[in-house]
Amino acid sequence: MKVSLRLCLTAAIFTSTLAFATEDYESGKLALEKNQIHSAIHYFHTAMMTQNDLESMHELLKLREDHKLEQEFFTEDVVKIYIDAIETQNPVAYNNLGSLYLYGYGVKQDFQKAWTNYNSASLKGDARGHHNLGYMYHHGIGVEVNRVRAKQLYQQAANKDYLKSKGVLARDFTQNLGSYEDETQPLLSINIAF
Repeated sequence: MKVSLRLCLTAAIFTSTLAFATEDYESGKLALEKNQIHSAIHYFHTAMMTQNDLESMHELLKLREDHKLEQEFFTEDVVKIYIDAIETQNPVAYNNLGSLYLYGYGVKQDFQKAWTNYNSASLKGDARGHHNLGYMYHHGIGVEVNRVRAKQLYQQAANKDYLKSKGVLARDFTQNLGSYEDETQPLLSINIAF
């Protein structure tokens, strides 16, 4: 009887904690829809720090990139949360830790560690991992430029309805900018007649 009571209490605490994380995350999403950036940051940061909510961490990373926020949210504690989450093989954690290393948020910038984490997320089938790894190949960040590999990765993400990848494919891989199948072709060919 004591064991089942302990199990019920543990389950209730876990469910309650999950509900708070979900509530803060959802409140953050609603604040974003209303363009209330500071409120969104508050809710996402609360969920991130109190419940280790990985999606809230991801939203803060996106806000950081989109709104040029200060790095105050990306402390050693946040990095530790991601590293702990990686032990569960969580692709969101791999992807987000990759972003911390790519941009140097809360850690020393390290393109190899960014690539390693994005690759782990990608291997687990994460669309954001595919996209971010494609971005590194597309722009030669920490790796040689490889537009063929970038296109493959963007396509994998687009196949999972990741809109950023669909946009990149439409913008950069369908225009007449040279062949992405042949690395020796220039990105842009201009003929000027006088």
